[in-house]
Amino acid sequence: MESGAIRGCHRRMSDQTQNPRLRSLLRMARDVTARRDLDEVLAQAFLGLRKMVNFTGGAIQLVDDDGWIALAAAVPPAPADVLERESATGLRGGRR
Repeated sequence: MESGAIRGCHRRMSDQTQNPRLRSLLRMARDVTARRDLDEVLAQAFLGLRKMVNFTGGAIQLVDDDGWIALAAAVPPAPADVLERESATGLRGGRR
């Protein structure tokens, strides 16, 4: 037998999935998490975002365990020398 809290949670999740933009975001998340190749993940992320938001450019940046940030993908594509640059975020191990 489900508790009231669990029923309420299921109801809220059902209500949220009625939102078309949220459904698209959930679909994109499923598509991205099913991939193992970073280039495919980045390409799929931009493809999914284009279905939800009109944009002419954007970037996806990644932060490593040591707190360095690097440009991973860009639309339009960034020059190779820009993709190779890293900069410190001030974060170490994901914490300040």
